[in-house]
Amino acid sequence: MQYFIVILGISLLLHSCGQNAIKQKELELREREIALKEKEIKLKEKDTVIAAKITLTDTNKRTIPNQIKKSSPNAKVMTMIFKGYEEGDNMYLIFNDTETGKEYSFQEIDEKKFNGIKIFVEDKTSEFEVKANPKYINRKFIVEAINKTVLINGPEGETLKTKAWVITDLKLAE
Repeated sequence: MQYFIVILGISLLLHSCGQNAIKQKELELREREIALKEKEIKLKEKDTVIAAKITLTDTNKRTIPNQIKKSSPNAKVMTMIFKGYEEGDNMYLIFNDTETGKEYSFQEIDEKKFNGIKIFVEDKTSEFEVKANPKYINRKFIVEAINKTVLINGPEGETLKTKAWVITDLKLAE
């Protein structure tokens, strides 16, 4: 009987030690899971912060007047005042640069690039049947433009190639 009690005591001791080892492993696994979740949350926070910084940076770049884009020496972002519309051999939008006072006459006008701004209104008396929208005259705009080769009519009616500034994006500055 004494041997039986000793064997029973040893088996209980071994059994309890085994359970402690299992519990210890379970605790370690839970701690690892918690640490992984914390790292995942931190990474998500960093991604959110980086995305917010990128958005703010992009927004700032689009609203800073007279910023020259580094991607091309032939591209500009300028704050300008809309002065009107002229016709001749082509349609021209006239803007003044607020920083330099220089007048720009833009051709190859594409209102799809004007973010819903209706710069023209119908005018049946005009050669091109449009005129400048009076509500935008003398208003400030953020104008993105590129200097590219365009076709114009020469003095003898021939088609000529020349470099001209063309609006690629237009937004109200106010």
